[in-house]
Amino acid sequence: MMTTDRADRIALLHELLAERILIFDGAMGTSIQDLRLVERDFRADILADHPVDLLGNNDMLSLTRPDIIAEIHRSFAAAGANLLCTNTFNSTTISQADYDTEHLARKLNVAGARATLGHCQQSLRSAVGTVLELLMSLRLVLVLWLAC
Repeated sequence: MMTTDRADRIALLHELLAERILIFDGAMGTSIQDLRLVERDFRADILADHPVDLLGNNDMLSLTRPDIIAEIHRSFAAAGANLLCTNTFNSTTISQADYDTEHLARKLNVAGARATLGHCQQSLRSAVGTVLELLMSLRLVLVLWLAC
């Protein structure tokens, strides 16, 4: 059962850490760079007329190419990651000012969090296997809620 109480989520994280080593996901930025994306990937329709180049604004992909972020999350989970981070490293008004997109900071943070949680929810829906595997997936989602 998922809890929305922050203290409960932190307690769960401590419990899991006492049981075993937890693995954080890989390097999101490096994974994005490896894809050799182009300007169009960072714009999509929502920023088609934006006057500033957006290439390299990796956080923007949570809005413009959420499929890419979802695939990277899938690859991290498949590699054994227990904890997934959001794609929001530069989703602050200060960082987004470099691209003249500081007005999108909140949307970027919400989209990044939803993408990560969405991956976990999808994993739960498609979970096949033992009850233990399902319980571990549920625990992963609970730990992820620490970021919320």
